[in-house]
Amino acid sequence: MQKRTLFYSAAIGAMLLCACATGTSVAEAPDGEASISITDISSTSGEQVRLASDLDYKILGMPDAITSGNVLLGWPGSGVATQFEGSQLLATIDGAPDTYLDIQINDVQKTVQLTEGRVTYRLIDAMPGTYDVSIRIRTERPYRPIVFEGFSTDDGVISAPGRSELQFLVLGDDVATGYGVEGENQFCKYDRETQNANLSFAVLSATDLKADAAVIARSGRGLTKNWNNDTAPTMVELYKNTMAEGAHSALGEMDAVIVQVGSMDVAQEDIQPDFKIAYDNLLTDIRMDHPNAEIVASWGPMGHGDRYEAGKSAVLDVVANRKAAGDNRVSFIEFTNTEFGQRYGCNWHPSADTQRFMASRLTDHLAERLEIDVDLDELLLGG
Repeated sequence: MQKRTLFYSAAIGAMLLCACATGTSVAEAPDGEASISITDISSTSGEQVRLASDLDYKILGMPDAITSGNVLLGWPGSGVATQFEGSQLLATIDGAPDTYLDIQINDVQKTVQLTEGRVTYRLIDAMPGTYDVSIRIRTERPYRPIVFEGFSTDDGVISAPGRSELQFLVLGDDVATGYGVEGENQFCKYDRETQNANLSFAVLSATDLKADAAVIARSGRGLTKNWNNDTAPTMVELYKNTMAEGAHSALGEMDAVIVQVGSMDVAQEDIQPDFKIAYDNLLTDIRMDHPNAEIVASWGPMGHGDRYEAGKSAVLDVVANRKAAGDNRVSFIEFTNTEFGQRYGCNWHPSADTQRFMASRLTDHLAERLEIDVDLDELLLGG
């Protein structure tokens, strides 16, 4: 059976990640690795940065738009990945404020807050070698998408990794954005530093199954109404708008769509009569857009009591009715908090341990539904 691992184990030399407009600082690297300096080269280098003329990277997650050589990214978990052979690698990004990225080079990962405006970041300055590089947004959608303009090098080869065999789409709210996942406990308040969509259950499950995950998720957005009855677009409207914009077509056909919406609808008020109709309409739209995908309707772990049970019952009814009508590629899964480790992150949202526990459940569920051979003993099961 094929072994599945989350990280490469190759040692990395010194690497430079830019995170500020001026100055230099040094951050501690993981045990056994060199320190990672953080410095800006765009204001000190007099040379014009040479960008790749073709798409020498793979788009990760859900793009906002794709132009010639550029990709606009805003959704949590979206980003780019490349394979690099050489010693010096640069990346040029037009950043939005309060956007945090996870930058991973082989098995070293750092979190970087983007500088606003167009900045060139030195990602690698090391001995010649082979490096797997990924850049992913970990936070809530910024007020405007970031623009990734490309990788560049003067001494190496940049190439795009292949498309994963499996493609997953995630439609969700707070839990799917990784809201508060890195918080110390349930009493901390949300901030972007504790949010990490790359530790959310569906992204972790996709990694388990060697799939690509595209996330359309916003905190506080519901199916029929939002948190505090906010008049911003609901998740249904966000999904429809994203599909209409067409950038998703670059991802190809989806093998699974995970639907994790509805907790905002029942968080403060009793479930409304139109909830079940709206949920069924959403699944109808998803089926039209992704005719061959396994649709997983999920519920939990946030919420409790009568309102939680009413929402769960409505989702179960919709799934049962669709199966009775002949759609055999729709299923239901309920998530609970982990019984091991830390249960909650900020504001009673799932912790990293709970998200990992949820991911193990989803991995098991999808492996069965998609008939994937996977050794679950090799995965971290949250306990």
